[in-house]
Amino acid sequence: MDIIELKNRFTDVKKIKKGGQKIVYKATYDDKTIALKIISDASDPRVLQEIDVVKNIKINNIPNIIESGKAYDASINEYVLYIIEEYIEGISLRDWLNSGNRFNLSMAYGVLSTLIDIEVELEIRGILHRDINPNNIILANSGETYLIDFGLAKDLNGTSLTVTAATYGPFTPGYAPQEQFANMKNSQDVRTDLFQIGVTIYEACTGNNPFVKKVRKYWMF
Repeated sequence: MDIIELKNRFTDVKKIKKGGQKIVYKATYDDKTIALKIISDASDPRVLQEIDVVKNIKINNIPNIIESGKAYDASINEYVLYIIEEYIEGISLRDWLNSGNRFNLSMAYGVLSTLIDIEVELEIRGILHRDINPNNIILANSGETYLIDFGLAKDLNGTSLTVTAATYGPFTPGYAPQEQFANMKNSQDVRTDLFQIGVTIYEACTGNNPFVKKVRKYWMF
């Protein structure tokens, strides 16, 4: 299958996001609204791991992957990776905070409760998300909270994708605990994700990340 055949399977296709090697479209497929992700590097090990993790966990409040595979893109003479995923109508917590909103006690409790429930299920399956932050949390129009993007996930029962001798592991600054950014593999467990949840909820309540200082710029005349 080539990329044109793939896209012809959908209607109402609209590009909603582009970053790095990934383009995300919103589209209709089998009378359902879905997210179609196209990744230019079809052999990216972290993307392949993300697909494998999400397909197998089947946890509430994590969008399901409906289908994935490879398609030939003649414009670059290479195969690309595609993911057809459940689309969640809503807004990222990051965009919501950037609009000046803040959690009240009720919202903080609701989002925290959902994230903890997700974390309990992930721990049972031996999976660490390792990238819980406002960018990867969706506040759905339905009132539900969803956790997305398992690109940095770690399968505690699988093979590590990070070289053991590396000085730093994969992480998002401001949210990762020491054992993650210092690549201390044997020290990473559910507490790694709980740390990130705590930082995220704190930021959502106060508007400030406790580890990232905002610098205000002034014009000098």
